[in-house]
Amino acid sequence: MVRRHHFFLGNYIAHAATITTLPGETWVDVTLATVLALLFPVSGVVRGVRAIQSLAIFGRNDLEKAARARALAVIVEKDVRGDVPSSTKIHGAYYPHDDYTLKFIPKYTKSKATADSVQISCNYNVVKILASIGQTIFEAVTLYRARGDQIDRYGYASFGLTVTPYIFMSVVNLLGNLVCPTYSTIFIVRSNSLRYPYNVDGTVGDIKDMGPAGRRISLYASTVINWVIAAVCAAAPIAIIGGMSSFQSGSSTLPQRVWTMTWLVLGSSLVIIVDTSKHILDARRRYLILQKKYEEELKKLVSAFEKITGKFRTAKEKFEAEARPNNDLIQQITTGALLPVNMDTWELQKKEILGPAKELADELGKMPRGRLYKLGLDEFKRRNMIRDLETLGWEIVTMKEVHRIREVWSIMQENFLPSSRGDTEPMELESTRKSMSERKRDLADVHPFQHRENDFYIWLGLLVVCGAPAIGGFVVVGQMIIDYGVCIRIA
Repeated sequence: MVRRHHFFLGNYIAHAATITTLPGETWVDVTLATVLALLFPVSGVVRGVRAIQSLAIFGRNDLEKAARARALAVIVEKDVRGDVPSSTKIHGAYYPHDDYTLKFIPKYTKSKATADSVQISCNYNVVKILASIGQTIFEAVTLYRARGDQIDRYGYASFGLTVTPYIFMSVVNLLGNLVCPTYSTIFIVRSNSLRYPYNVDGTVGDIKDMGPAGRRISLYASTVINWVIAAVCAAAPIAIIGGMSSFQSGSSTLPQRVWTMTWLVLGSSLVIIVDTSKHILDARRRYLILQKKYEEELKKLVSAFEKITGKFRTAKEKFEAEARPNNDLIQQITTGALLPVNMDTWELQKKEILGPAKELADELGKMPRGRLYKLGLDEFKRRNMIRDLETLGWEIVTMKEVHRIREVWSIMQENFLPSSRGDTEPMELESTRKSMSERKRDLADVHPFQHRENDFYIWLGLLVVCGAPAIGGFVVVGQMIIDYGVCIRIA
C-alpha cells in the first residue's frame, strides 16, 4: 500500500511542484492550476510553453524582462478593456477606481532611458527546477520499467505508460522555469496616456508607448501558437504509448482500457477548455464583484423609497382625515406664492424623485426572486413596493393641492434632496440612480458567457465531466498496481 502511494506521489502529484506560476498569482489560483494540471497534463504544458515563448531571460534590463514575463501593467481608462485578473497581487499601493483599469503592457514595449537603473524583484525558482529534474528522472525510470512483462500483461493500458504525459509536462516546465523568472506581484509602470493623472505608490518605471515594435505578433496570435505547440507536445505521449505497446490490449480488461485511454486523451487534448479556465473564472469573479456594487446602489434606492413611500402614505392619510369641504383650504395651483419655492424649481425637484422611482420599479420587476434577499425584500414586499412606487409617481404627477405639495416637498427636502439645511448631507436620489445605471452598464459589458449563469455552469459542468475520467484512471491504476504485485520494483 505504501509503495502504491509512492507511485502516485512520484509520478502524478509531485508534478504539481513543477508548473510555472504566473506573476501575481494568489494561492487560490495556484491551487486551481495544480488541480487542473493533475487532471489535465496539457494545462501544465501550456503554462510551460508560454514561459518558454516569453524568452524573458533575454531582456536587456529588468523592465524588459518583466514585460516579457507579463509582470508589468499600466493604468488605462475605462474605455480600454483591461486584462489583468482582478485577483492578481499588485506591488505598492494601488487604489482601484471605477474610471480606470489595469492592462498588461505588450511584451516588447520599449522603456525610457532610465530603465537600466530600475531593479525589479524576481527569482529563478531553484526548488521547482530541481523538482522538475527529479520528477523527470523518476518518471523516465517508471516508463523504462513498464517495458516487458507489464506491457505484455496490460498492453497500452499499462499503468507505467500513464506517466508519459507528465514526463513531457515536467520537461517543458523545467525549460520554462529556466527561461522565465518568477514574479510574486504585478508591477505598475507610469504612462502619459491618461487624460488625468492617477497616483500610485510604488511604480517602477516609465514606458515610451504601448505599441508593439516591428513585426511582433499579437497576443491573440501568440496564444494560438502556444495552444498549437502545447497540443503537439500533448499528442507526443500518445504516440509514445502507441510505439511502445503497438496499441495491443494484452490481457487488460475493457474498463481498464477505457478509463486509462479516456483519461490520457482528454488530459492531452482539451487545451482550449483548460487554458481558458482561469480567464473564465476571473471574468465570473469580476462579474460577481460588479453585481455586488450594482446591488449596493439598488439597495440604497430601496431604503430611501421605503422611507419616502411610508411618509407619503402617512401624509396622504393625514390630509384625507383633515380635509374639509372648504374650497378655500384645497386650492388649485394658480400661483407659486404659497409654495416654499417657485413652480420651476418644483418641476425640477419632481424629476429628482420621478426618474429614480420609475427606474427602481423597473429593476425590482426584473430582479430574480432568488436575489431579493440581497435587498432585504421578499416577493410580497417587492409587489407592495412596486405598487407604492407606481402610486407615488402617479400622485406626484397629478398632484394639484397646495397642501399635498407642501407635505411631499417637506419629505423630499429634509431627507433625500440636495439641501443647504441640516447637519447631515441628504441623499441625492438622482445621483444614486445614475450610479446604479453605470453599474448596470458595467454588468452588460461583461461577456454573455459570464453574464448568463446557466452558460457558466454548463462550462463548469463540462470541466467536471471531462475531469471524471482522470479520477477513474487513478482508481484503475491503483487496482492494476495491486494486481501486478511488484510495487517495490516500480516505486
